[in-house]
Amino acid sequence: MNACVLRDLLTDLVDSPYPSDAASRLVVTRLSWNRIPHRAMLGQVRLGDRVLKPHFWVEVGDQIIDYAAREGRSEMLQGVFSAREAEGMYQGQEIIIDPLPKYLCDLIYRTPHHEPV
Repeated sequence: MNACVLRDLLTDLVDSPYPSDAASRLVVTRLSWNRIPHRAMLGQVRLGDRVLKPHFWVEVGDQIIDYAAREGRSEMLQGVFSAREAEGMYQGQEIIIDPLPKYLCDLIYRTPHHEPV
């Protein structure tokens, strides 16, 4: 999957007020609505001598979707980036995160432009 397409699809989530676990659920929901294969991950990110865990992120091919910088970790990339660009070392395992039902997304977003494309 092209990183630019993913960024366009998820652009409104970059500035969302949610921590990485909730943001990952929103990402999974958006990807599922658009039938984009993905893997939800739970594990840790090592950045120098710091280890962030537990930590959630989503993978689409070789792209990582992560919102950790929003949680006071401004030295890390956030959003969509290739695994080669990652500033931290990601280690984890695939987990199942179910997409949110439409009625909950409607409550969260309260705007019609978040429908599947």
